[in-house]
Amino acid sequence: MEGVAVVGVAQTKFERRKRNETFADLVYEVTVKALEDAGMTIRDVENVVTVSNDFWDGRTISSMAVQDACGSRHKDISTVEGDGLFGVLYGAMRILSGSFSTTLVVAHHKGSEGRMPLITNAMFDPVYTRMVGLDSLTSAALQARVYMDAFGVTEEQCALVSVQNHGNARANPFAQLPLDLTVADVMASPVLSDPIKLLDACPVSDGAAAAVLASGDSARKARKKPVWLRRLPSRRPRSGQVARPAAGCTQSLRNGRHPGSLPRNRRCGTLRRLHLPGTSLARRHGLLR
Repeated sequence: MEGVAVVGVAQTKFERRKRNETFADLVYEVTVKALEDAGMTIRDVENVVTVSNDFWDGRTISSMAVQDACGSRHKDISTVEGDGLFGVLYGAMRILSGSFSTTLVVAHHKGSEGRMPLITNAMFDPVYTRMVGLDSLTSAALQARVYMDAFGVTEEQCALVSVQNHGNARANPFAQLPLDLTVADVMASPVLSDPIKLLDACPVSDGAAAAVLASGDSARKARKKPVWLRRLPSRRPRSGQVARPAAGCTQSLRNGRHPGSLPRNRRCGTLRRLHLPGTSLARRHGLLR
């Protein structure tokens, strides 16, 4: 069985609030553009993977609202909860199973239509930790403080991640916040949840993205040179680990390695996608260059 390649990609402009576009509008836009990028039509797609979240979309079976927009009629469909990279991983696994040669993965999100503290509080254990009031930001702040204390990392060092990432965003016309920042700018921004400040934190965003995956002859027939996925590692925390921010750091210390360290292949790049509510987590996962 040959490997899997990315042969087409697309994304919308990411913005704080898209008042005039529905979920289906966003998904349709990136579906059309990703297929054009791959030099394919919807008839060439054998399998569709949609990525959405019932809590953020405000409805059960949220994927049903976008199935027609991504051209899934009369196709094998899989739905993934929440995470875009997991959708790509799942789409690649569908191809590696030998059942399909092409997969379209689409993901959408409209953070402007939800209340982040209320929604992300629901990811915690309902019996033991949800009533404490944690959400993605406050739990990230706890993780940040443990990580900084364990490795002697300063807030100024974490601020370098914000400077780097906002600077890199200037090269992406679809980015929400391309900014020319200094460490002093980040340090002077309002504190959201100590030690995370406004310019440390990820913004609330509306947007969508899509990728076309293919294998073998289907990948080689694509319009552009395919990008082959050589390794597909995945790591998910044990149940409840999100409420124990020290777990990742202390385990890595016992193993004698930095929690962000990953094996590298000098002949090919490394693509990693993480949800980073704060800049300290980018340092923790080795994303500062």
